[in-house]
Amino acid sequence: MGDSKFCMNCGAKTQPEDVFCESCGQKLEADDYENKPEVREERSPYPKQEDSIVPPARQAAREPFREPFPERPKKKRNSGVIAVVALLVIVIFGGGYWFFSQKGENDNIADQPNQNADSSNQNSEASNEGTGETQQTELTSSQLDLTKARTYLSTPGYKSTFFVNYPDGMAGVVERFSGRGPNANEGVIVSEVEVVRENGEDYGYGFHYVTRQDGSYYILDSTPFEIYSHLKDDLSIGKTWSYEDEVFGDIVWTVMDMGVDLDLGFEKFSNCLVVKEDNQAAGFVTIAYYAPGSGMIYSTDASGNNDYYKMTAKEQIGTEQAESQIVKWCPNYLEIKDDRTQ
Repeated sequence: MGDSKFCMNCGAKTQPEDVFCESCGQKLEADDYENKPEVREERSPYPKQEDSIVPPARQAAREPFREPFPERPKKKRNSGVIAVVALLVIVIFGGGYWFFSQKGENDNIADQPNQNADSSNQNSEASNEGTGETQQTELTSSQLDLTKARTYLSTPGYKSTFFVNYPDGMAGVVERFSGRGPNANEGVIVSEVEVVRENGEDYGYGFHYVTRQDGSYYILDSTPFEIYSHLKDDLSIGKTWSYEDEVFGDIVWTVMDMGVDLDLGFEKFSNCLVVKEDNQAAGFVTIAYYAPGSGMIYSTDASGNNDYYKMTAKEQIGTEQAESQIVKWCPNYLEIKDDRTQ
């Protein structure tokens, strides 16, 4: 038997002493491949809504990714190759804590003084892709409170394009629309829709942001009665907060830097907030950048060498066009509110 093995989930080469795959976070088993498995094809980072097992990433977050990378649903025979995105965002959002419930949340705030970044001579700008011009946002940086979570929410009326590239092989383009639905609850600051195209069809996922006394929160349109922490108020370098869960393990967020300028090629973003997400459950560490009025604009691995979520374009489309995307992809937007029992 050779010294090297390969992850059964993503095909990455691993070492005998590895417990988790460094590429995708999958726990390694004793019977993993000795020979490298077939390389997976590039595919969309989102599943169809009805196939989702967990919500898409929110910044981190998503998310985060968000997480950062949730387990993907099994591929159905004769169905398209569709996978769950990590934000997140995320995700992302930046990204990886959406699967945790509010139960068991523990805000572990480091005893740090508030630090307001000196940004009186800088202007936050939004790029108008259609005209090639640069427009100044409503508030200059001297008017922004960089310690408030709300500062880093996206401004309604914009469309942003992202390239998503995750270590398990997922890659694709995501379009994000920021707006407010007509007659939306006044507690909703902004709603976002992330749209991906798969085999000629578009699929959209909605997120709604509210603020509370301690920071900002988001609600998935698909689960309107559940709420998740986004960013905390009183932001300062070194501040931490966390989710504790006996089943999945802990996720800890730490503010690494503030007032950072970030050049993404098509535009320079000023006064960015940099947050590290240590997802101990998944064995991942991600770094997310949030820009005033733009939300999460960039996410990388801990080394900064691998981009997970990167804004590649941003344009002002107006509130009506953004509103139409919220109505189209968020069937529950009228049900979304800041319910303190959530």
